[in-house]
Amino acid sequence: MIRLGAHMLLNEGLGKVPDAAHKLGCDTIQIFSKNPRGWDSKELDNVDITEFKAGLKKFDIHPLVVHSNYLLNLSSLNIEVYEKSLFSLTDELKRAKTLGAEFLVTHIRGFEKDKITEGINIAFGKTENPPKLLLEPVPKLGPDTFKFLGEVMKSSSFSKNLGLCFDTCHIYTAGYDFTEKEGMDRMIKEIEKFIGFEKLRLMHLNDSKTKCGSMIDRHEHIGKGHIGLKGFSALLNNKLFAKIPMIIETPKKEPGDDKMNLKALKSLIK
Repeated sequence: MIRLGAHMLLNEGLGKVPDAAHKLGCDTIQIFSKNPRGWDSKELDNVDITEFKAGLKKFDIHPLVVHSNYLLNLSSLNIEVYEKSLFSLTDELKRAKTLGAEFLVTHIRGFEKDKITEGINIAFGKTENPPKLLLEPVPKLGPDTFKFLGEVMKSSSFSKNLGLCFDTCHIYTAGYDFTEKEGMDRMIKEIEKFIGFEKLRLMHLNDSKTKCGSMIDRHEHIGKGHIGLKGFSALLNNKLFAKIPMIIETPKKEPGDDKMNLKALKSLIK
């Protein structure tokens, strides 16, 4: 069974998220635990946490995924940004653990392998029993995406705690055309060779406003971009991906957008 879900906003509070996700038809969810566009964070409320966890259990929603804030950049050559990113990653790991999350996702934005590895090691060294950290590559990593991520994972002292978050828009625009059999086969071989399929723990399903290889990150509704229904059908019906939790991060312009995108994906499952 494929577990499908959405990135849930906390507009009505953390405790109300499970009920909203259940009504949407989610089997799994992703959230931010803090302001995604700021460094500061408010302390999590114990009452909200208790209600949140109870709701997830009641509706059998799992795994819980937390996405780190967008400013976090372990590749930054700016000392201030890098130091803030180290503090933020540690904070994000601890918050995700408090919420009972299985995974924390963070973007990998550049090729500074030593800095990324150092940051991961420092954050894990300050966090007891942390969740898995899933590395999500941005499109600009290009055709060497999986090779580079594999090197990062293997060079970390906490390699066993690391995994891959596969974003369809990011991977497609990085240059992997999995909508065609040749491109799919090449992609699968690279994941297995450089990372290992056992480390592929989460997929973000987003169509792309731009073409394969553009290296531009612009998410689109399922079936309305360059990946198209054909590309998503190929992923959803490939047995290698069938047990990987899948979460949409498609545009949220209208109230029914998430339901529309989940329905489109479910219709493709054979």
